[in-house]
Amino acid sequence: KASALFLLGHYTEISAITSIIQERISLTHITVTVNDTPVIYDEFQVEPNDLLALKNMYNAWGGTNWTTKKWSFENNGHSKDDFPGVTFDDNGRVTAIDLENNNLVGETFDIYSPQLSEVTSLNLSRNKRTGDISKIVPSMTKLQMLNLSYNRLTELTDLVIRRILRFII
Repeated sequence: KASALFLLGHYTEISAITSIIQERISLTHITVTVNDTPVIYDEFQVEPNDLLALKNMYNAWGGTNWTTKKWSFENNGHSKDDFPGVTFDDNGRVTAIDLENNNLVGETFDIYSPQLSEVTSLNLSRNKRTGDISKIVPSMTKLQMLNLSYNRLTELTDLVIRRILRFII
């Protein structure tokens, strides 16, 4: 147990060591077991601020009860496969989110998302979302497609309406 605690305490060092190993012997995938839990390391890494935004989204929108696209944070953002419905660029930035019909719940669209500035497509249709979306859309300055149909939205501010009209015009 002491060695497992040591490894957990040095998670960043493990990541750095696996990166060096991958560079030197051309591996694309390494699995390290810590406390009987496999942690996968590959060349991919979600950008840390985007990973935080995804965690906030998961927690705020009832992620443990999602039905079709269930996310996992066990690999700490080292695998794209842990985030079904999310598209990433080569730098690990989130560029699209599609969580249609996934049992998202909650009363606010506020996910504290200024870091999700690379998102071009957001599909949250056919969920149980309520409330005001004005807190999420303005931070997504590259947003080109927004689908919020079949939710229970109660408020659209002037800023959000202008942003939505930008897509139509």
